[in-house]
Formats: sequence, structure tokens, C-alpha cells
Amino acid sequence: MKKIIKFFSQCIVNTLNSIYLRHKKKSDKKRLKNDNFTIICNTCIGGAIYHRLNKRFDSPTINLWFSQPDFMKFARNLKEYLNSDFTFGKLREDGKYEGILNGPEGPITIVFTHYDSYEKGVAKWNERKQRIHWDNLYFITSDGNGLTKEDMESFESLKANNKVVFTAKKFDYKSTLQLKGFEKEESAKTHMIKRHKIVCAKYVWEDTFDYVSFLNKK
Repeated sequence: MKKIIKFFSQCIVNTLNSIYLRHKKKSDKKRLKNDNFTIICNTCIGGAIYHRLNKRFDSPTINLWFSQPDFMKFARNLKEYLNSDFTFGKLREDGKYEGILNGPEGPITIVFTHYDSYEKGVAKWNERKQRIHWDNLYFITSDGNGLTKEDMESFESLKANNKVVFTAKKFDYKSTLQLKGFEKEESAKTHMIKRHKIVCAKYVWEDTFDYVSFLNKK
């Protein structure tokens, strides 16, 4: 009996997720007024947004992760780090590969989260960095992992069509956005992990962050 209940419960959840995604993608496509944009981010949120909008990955920062402080170094010196070649970092205990980029503010570490080899991660990075739309840039990151007040202040001065730092607490910076559902957390660094319990295809950050409106700002 328990197996039957579990089976039908999962069927209901799957149906709700399918309905949500179908409606969401249709609505987003209708609302989106921007095209050929580049999202620079340090988590998988960029890939999730491109996928939702049925857009090509026109950014190298897809399916990977790097710490917020390293991301800030990268964002402040974008062209310099992108012109640098990767050197192998290490194979982590969790099976993920690390690559190192050197630039004006020293080395930064990038984790190829969703690649089964270091070589594939580097190849996709090099392929997608050729697609960057330098006149249509958007930056997304979050607080946590050692992000400092100075980092947030420097983020404010980045040249971009739009930019945002997800936060758990309230900050008096124009680019920060306090996420609902993270008020009891120390930071919003787990924004790509936290999902709704029933409609698990929906991230908690979607309750606060309207990425279509964010991308429509030029």
C-alpha cells in the first residue's frame, strides 16, 4: 500500500512540475524583449535561465562554479582572465575537476561541476567565450564564501546592462537583492540547491528574482 501511495504521489509531483515548466517557459518567451545576451555568473543559474528561455549558451560560465571572491576578481578583469589559458588544478574528492586561470588579481579556481573531464570543461569554456555579447552583459552572483564589503562596492561599478547579488540579509547596495526564503540563512550561496518542496522544478529564488525583467533592462 505504501508503495502505491508513493507511486501516485510521485506522479502528482511530476505532473505539477511539468505543468509549471510548460507554463513558465511559454510565459517567459512571450515576455522576453532581449536577445543575444551574455550572463556571467558563478553558479549554474545562468545555464538554468538560458535553458528556460530556450536560448543558446552564449557565456563561458555554464555548468561550473567558482567562489564569490574569485568571481569578483573575474568580473572586475573579465577580458584579462578570458584571455588567459587554463592550467590544471586538481581532481577533487567529490570527483569534480578544477582549472586555474591567472590574471591581474592573481589565480582564480573554477570547478567544472557538470563535466566528466577537465578537458571537456575547458573545451566548452573556450567555445562559449567566443559567443560573448560584450554590449549585452549581465552579472549574477550571491553573498557568502568570504565575499567582502569591498567586493560588493566594486561590483556596483561594473559596466553591464544589469547586475545582481543575491543576499540573505538586507544590504544598502543598489545591486543587492534579498531573497525570500533565505532570511534565516547566513547567505544566499545555496540558491541553486534550495527548491520548493512540491513544485521542485521551481527554485526558491524565483519567488523574488524575475530574470526576464532583469534581462529586459538595457
